[in-house]
This record gives sequence, C-alpha cells and structure tokens, in this order.
Amino acid sequence: VLHQVSHELVGAAAFRMCHALENLDRARTRGVVIDLSAVSTIDASGVVALVRIYSGYTHRRVGLRIVGAREDVRKRLESVGLTRLVEVADIQEPVSMALSMATS
Repeated sequence: VLHQVSHELVGAAAFRMCHALENLDRARTRGVVIDLSAVSTIDASGVVALVRIYSGYTHRRVGLRIVGAREDVRKRLESVGLTRLVEVADIQEPVSMALSMATS
C-alpha cells in the first residue's frame, strides 16, 4: 500500500494520517510505504503518529518504509531515533521498489 501525504505532518493532519493507516485491511496488508515528498514540516504530533504507526505495524508484522523525506524532515526523524527503527529514504525511489522492500 502506498500512502502519499499531501500536507504538512502537524496537529490534526498527523492524527488523520495515523487513523487512516491504522484502519487498513489488516488481513490483506503486508507492507506500507509512506511518501513524505510533499511534507516540508513535521512537528511532535507528526513524529508521534509515525511512531504509533510503526508500533502497530510491527505488532501485526506489516512492513513499513518511509520515502521522499526532505532533509529537514529526515533530520527530525533521526533526532528522535525513528530512522533506527524504520528505513527512511531521503530521495524518491521507484514505488515498485519501495513497496517490494516494505513487504519483504
């Protein structure tokens, strides 16, 4: 599953993204790629949303990969240790490659 974030990852928008990704069909979802290429700002609520998604997916054995992260967004994710848990690519990768890596 590819989820493209088309807004800043702050406040209520972060909560909505988290809610949408937590409610995917659990039986059929093997991997999720979150595309952050349109995100220029991420705050604490955005980070918490990504950590919450990671935690839920790890428990369900669903692969997670983050792609398209701009340098400042990636640095924020690094500062809280998320990049040690989830692969975060700072450049846009071909979707098929990212999806295959998230589901393997």
